[in-house]
Amino acid sequence: MARPCQYLSDPARSTCPVAWWTEARYGEAVKSQMHSLLDRLLAQTGAQQLELIGHSGGGTLAVLLATERKDVACLVTLGSPLDLQAWTAHHRVAPLHLSQDPALLPDGLLTAPAAYLFGERDTVVPVSTLGRFASKARPEQVVVMPRFGHTHEWTEPRQWLKKAACLASL
Repeated sequence: MARPCQYLSDPARSTCPVAWWTEARYGEAVKSQMHSLLDRLLAQTGAQQLELIGHSGGGTLAVLLATERKDVACLVTLGSPLDLQAWTAHHRVAPLHLSQDPALLPDGLLTAPAAYLFGERDTVVPVSTLGRFASKARPEQVVVMPRFGHTHEWTEPRQWLKKAACLASL
């Protein structure tokens, strides 16, 4: 899962609202777009359940979407900022005031089986930025992958797939 407009060419991305790349990157409009996309995928495939896997900001969105859906069978995040306050403070950037912060979700909303994976060498989303979200995850759900950074290591699923127990059970 990727954020809306993430993999577009520069000219095509210019039509995307700037807020989707700044303070509202995890806001209501973005979540609405993603819900619509997931609904269309379910309708097109006839599937009854979703396996949400998101890298970086896509994982942040996957968490937020999973709390609002009853059809998520498995949730996996890969190097994802799950406490936006901790993540923006780590990078010394402006807070994402128009975004929903997964760390502030009410307890009990995350009911889907989940795995939250981080790279040991990730400087973009280090495990230290898990912050307040840690209280929402069981210890066995948080996995630190040795020698993993933020990007190319995640492209080889054999390395991390077995760490996401909910995917193995499907």
